[in-house]
Amino acid sequence: MEKIKNNICLILLVMLLGIVLCVAGCSSSTIIGQGETAAEGHRRHLRQAEITRQQIVDDIDAVLLTDQPTKLSDIRVR
Repeated sequence: MEKIKNNICLILLVMLLGIVLCVAGCSSSTIIGQGETAAEGHRRHLRQAEITRQQIVDDIDAVLLTDQPTKLSDIRVR
């Protein structure tokens, strides 16, 4: 009987911890940096995604050893 009681307490503790982690992980305070508005955070994410995309395209160009940018590359002055 004591073993079953311990198992139920352990299961309830794990479930409670899971709920707390879900709530804490979804709160806006973890997404938005201190002193950063939601709009600023959104712009930062968009800028980082664009930089990452440009780096991937540059890597593809380097692997293909092309002197000219591929059609994947956007036209930019370097």
